[in-house]
Order: sequence, then structure tokens, then C-alpha cells
Amino acid sequence: MIEANELRIGNWVLYQGQFKIVRYIQVDRIGAIKKNLQPQTMLLIKCSGIPLTEEILFKCGFFKRNGLYGIQVRINKGNHKLSYFFLDKTLRVSNSYVPCQYLHQLQNIYFALTGQELNIEL
Repeated sequence: MIEANELRIGNWVLYQGQFKIVRYIQVDRIGAIKKNLQPQTMLLIKCSGIPLTEEILFKCGFFKRNGLYGIQVRINKGNHKLSYFFLDKTLRVSNSYVPCQYLHQLQNIYFALTGQELNIEL
């Protein structure tokens, strides 16, 4: 289950086996838009994070080099690399390591560092 304070509008979540984009957030529920453009309300208790997999990372623009997954980002007018480690489910940002096992967590970290949304091709 995901808590409301973990989410931002635009985060991806898993609901009944389908990927959904969060469009609004309330204490116990979130809203999304269905493919037919109809609004959908989902109880948070029935939502979960989308686990980070190699496929998901590639759809977020990550590349694989020497067994590591990385993406080049611009932070504070400098180029930095974010690297993801599957073994301990952490994201390396410069010389710091941040726990990160779900897509919404990756989205939030990326936004906090760059001020931009992570481009995701799901």
C-alpha cells in the first residue's frame, strides 16, 4: 500500500494489475484518468508501487553499462549521473545512496534533483 504523502500528481502506481497516472490525491484515495478519458477514483489501500525492473528503467531513459543502470541528468547546471543498483535497491546520486524500489520513488527523487518530470514511456 502507498501512503498519500508519498505521491505527487503525475506519479505512476499499480492498481488492479494496471499502471495508472495519479491526477489528484486525497487522504485515502487517488484519482486517475482511464483510457476512455473518464475519471477513476481508487482507494489507496488497493494501490501499490510499480517495482523497478530493467524494463521500467529503460522506459525511463536509463541505459545499461558495465552491469550498472544509469541516466545522465543535469543538476545545478552540472552533469551528474544517477545509477541504480538492483542488488540493494538503491539509487546513487553523485556520492550518496538513496533507497528506491518503486517507480513513484524514482520519479520523486528525479524531480527533487532536477525540477523536471522524469520522461516515462509506459
